[in-house]
Amino acid sequence: MAERGAAPARREGTGKGRPTLGLVTANIHLGVGATLWSGVLAAAERCDVNLVCFPGGPLRPAGAPRTALYELVGPERLDGVICWTSTLGLPDGGDERAARLVRRLRELPVVSLNRALEGHETLQLDSYAGMRAAVSHLVRDHGRRRLACVRGPLANPVSRDRHRAYTDALARHRITPDRSLTVASADFGGGAGAAAMRVLTDVRGLRPGRDFDAVVACSDVLAADALRFLTGRGVRVPEDVAVVGFNDSLEARLADPPLTSVALPFAELGELAVDTLLARLRGTAPPARRAVPGALVVRRSCGCHSPLVTQGAWGAPEAREARDAAVEDQGCGEPFEELPEHGTALAGALRTDLDPGGGEAADGRGEAFLPLVERLVGDRVRTAGDAAEWDRSLLRARGLLAPRLAPEARARAERLLGQARLMVADKSHRLLEYERWAEQQDARRLRELGTALTTAVDMEALTGALARHLPDTGVPGCRLALYEDGHRSGEGTGRLLARPVPVPVGAPGAPVGPGRLDGPGEPGRSRPEWDDDGAPHPARLLLPDRLLPQDRRFTLVVEPLHIGEEQLGFALFDGGPGEGPGGGPDGGTGTAAARRGALYRALGDQISAALKGIRLFDEVRRARDAAERASRLKTRLLDNATDELRTPVEAILRHTRVPGPGSGPDIGTDTGTDTGAADALRRVHGDAARLLRLIDDLLDLSRSEIDALDLSRLLLDPLPVLVEAFHGAARHPLLASADRRLALPRRLPAVQADAPRLRQIVLNLLAAAGHLADGGRLRLTAEVLPALLRVRVLATGLRVPPGEAEHLFQPFAAGAPGSRLGLAIARRLAALHGGTVALDRGPAGSG
Repeated sequence: MAERGAAPARREGTGKGRPTLGLVTANIHLGVGATLWSGVLAAAERCDVNLVCFPGGPLRPAGAPRTALYELVGPERLDGVICWTSTLGLPDGGDERAARLVRRLRELPVVSLNRALEGHETLQLDSYAGMRAAVSHLVRDHGRRRLACVRGPLANPVSRDRHRAYTDALARHRITPDRSLTVASADFGGGAGAAAMRVLTDVRGLRPGRDFDAVVACSDVLAADALRFLTGRGVRVPEDVAVVGFNDSLEARLADPPLTSVALPFAELGELAVDTLLARLRGTAPPARRAVPGALVVRRSCGCHSPLVTQGAWGAPEAREARDAAVEDQGCGEPFEELPEHGTALAGALRTDLDPGGGEAADGRGEAFLPLVERLVGDRVRTAGDAAEWDRSLLRARGLLAPRLAPEARARAERLLGQARLMVADKSHRLLEYERWAEQQDARRLRELGTALTTAVDMEALTGALARHLPDTGVPGCRLALYEDGHRSGEGTGRLLARPVPVPVGAPGAPVGPGRLDGPGEPGRSRPEWDDDGAPHPARLLLPDRLLPQDRRFTLVVEPLHIGEEQLGFALFDGGPGEGPGGGPDGGTGTAAARRGALYRALGDQISAALKGIRLFDEVRRARDAAERASRLKTRLLDNATDELRTPVEAILRHTRVPGPGSGPDIGTDTGTDTGAADALRRVHGDAARLLRLIDDLLDLSRSEIDALDLSRLLLDPLPVLVEAFHGAARHPLLASADRRLALPRRLPAVQADAPRLRQIVLNLLAAAGHLADGGRLRLTAEVLPALLRVRVLATGLRVPPGEAEHLFQPFAAGAPGSRLGLAIARRLAALHGGTVALDRGPAGSG
């Protein structure tokens, strides 16, 4: 045993001396990860200890946002850690986060799984013996001599160990390893096995069934991929090529044909890890075992027959064993001794029905045995493993009783035991259907929760949605902890602070279940109110002690809340065992653990997206509020600016007006004023007039941008307005000497318009055309089209570069000094009238 450091001091208020263990693993929802999690769950409940799970994914050199979860592992909350080192990629994870995790694990008692971690105990799964057994089975029992190996990633130590067992097993059977038959895969993910098989067949040119007659894969995922690849190429499995996998996972059982595989007892390893770690914490002797062996599970893919083919035959091994035992001692051997809790009752009921004096009805139905089987199967068979155990026991009873019974009684026993096996098969089928139904219900509830979360615009709405929908998913409790300052994945966090967010899961008045995240309180007491003060706490505490159960154990699953690299916080889900959302069994089986592990991960992703949406909504709301404040300020400014800006300019215009002939004393002659002074006054007057137009245009443009430009639209005849605007253009400096022509129809239809604004549009268009035409001819026309009136200002000699037409309508983009807002204002005013303004190019520079 490696030297270990001192255990951390017990924290006050963490459960009155009850240890809190952590499980650091890549996942708890995929394959063997879920199986190990189920074993750890069962052992923690049996030993009455708290459990916190950190499923943060593998540590890779490139980094991954989920691995930020490992920043929360430390002695602040945990008394010891079970670290599935091989799935994380430790101790050489390749980045600073892996190094930090290793340093923090030195502060705690640790049990490392499947790979050594310096300074800590290690428990192993004996993959080596399992792989040797698989290879020996193919060689000895099926005569295969050319065995290909899909070994998995080269750098993976588990892959290396299994490949070493493969080569040693070949050497033991005097088969020289052929390097051309070994191929590595990029990883253990889907598709990797098929890619490896393509290397063997397409790159190296090996022919299945001739150059190799078996494939040994280092995982079931790789083996299932290889099997599908071979059958897709027309290769018969197992007739041409036998295929064997590793881990005995769901992929192996669902493959067609089912995969022979090496079963590794991950659940047993999880229980052993809890027992070993607790022994260290309590100073007692740990279990003597340091390795858990695997076992070969034969199925059709290696060439063995299905158990259903061999079971039941009188010459089958099970039947021979039972018959031999019966022959050796006719008076011994309980037929149902594999079911110790109910074996005696079943045997008695069966003897009653086999008694010639009565017990069996005329239709062959057992009066005592079958009703008892029906009741026990309904109450006790909860998993596929339970069903298999009952089936084996019934089959053993058949073999044990057959040599003892007379022919008539034997036939009666065959009927009773056969019917009992059908009951077990029916219950197994219903369990499978329930599991499928539960998965569908989980998916539906998760969709409903996701829909509710997408509509949340603040934290109150988010926690309300969780409170309404989480109980339906089977999650009895939840807490959120949000970081005070978001941090990027991969950065050191220093003293990271989190603020708890209450999620009052369950209806008000509902009883508080064991282990619920309700904080202090008596069991059974309702908690409709939450007493959080919302004060931030060190994130590695996960939750302040006052928010954790004080008088009962708890199980927490920690899920990171993040969007990309941005870490938002973490969610704490109550991960204790219990009934599923549909009221059916949801105990410590790997299937149930996998379903709930996947649920926690999906919930974490949905809450992360909702939090990001709330943050974006807050940003939009703040931006909208700021825009509204700016708009109100701008409105007030415009209201005041109208007088403040126009008044002095209008005063300048009054004082610089030079009287014309016959209107009074002539400044240049009668008053003795110099003619040059009169010209200067005229220039000042003209500049002031342009400044006033610019002020009016600026005010109009600003009002239009904040929708404060009001129109007084009336039904009017547009012809007088157009004529007035055309003649008024003569006073514009750019148009005074221009060649202008009016070409309007004698009559125009009435339109809904603001007369002053319509006049302003025409004047601005004429002024802009005069500037762009630079001395060309101008013509104002109008024509009536269906449902609209088109007014056109035609000009010759337009100087507009190609592609610049739209740019002309931007503020200050075109026009003479003092009139560069004209086109922009004209377009805005036309839009307010329901129309538009555009440049229409004609031939030879006209438009």
